[in-house]
Amino acid sequence: GINMTLWDGKKRSRDITRQKLILRQMKFKNKEIENKDTLEWLQATQNFLSAKSKYTLAQSLEKLKGIQLKKKKFEYENGIIQLPELLDHQIAQNREKLKTIQKDFSLKQAGLRLRHISGQLLKDTFNVSLTEISYE
Repeated sequence: GINMTLWDGKKRSRDITRQKLILRQMKFKNKEIENKDTLEWLQATQNFLSAKSKYTLAQSLEKLKGIQLKKKKFEYENGIIQLPELLDHQIAQNREKLKTIQKDFSLKQAGLRLRHISGQLLKDTFNVSLTEISYE
């Protein structure tokens, strides 16, 4: 005998619809993961570029304090200012050096975060360009 189902109560149609919904959910989950990774990369890149500009500014301020200290040393040697004023400028320059060291540390942390995200931990440089990221 041949067994043949003439009417299955639309079971096969429901199974197909259910599988399509599962595939659609998987696509949304993949898109969500991609968007999360892209956002994380963009934030890390922004943090790196911000830390880099802050470090450059701190270096410039340190150089400025160094020049001002040289001027104050010259003025002290010529008797224009007293020793406490010279010491105040030396303390100010040392504070700027400390700020520069802190900004350098922040820059290296941001760079390490970028390397961690990109997976390029063993290389000395990494590509910060955003050309590989799609904006869909």
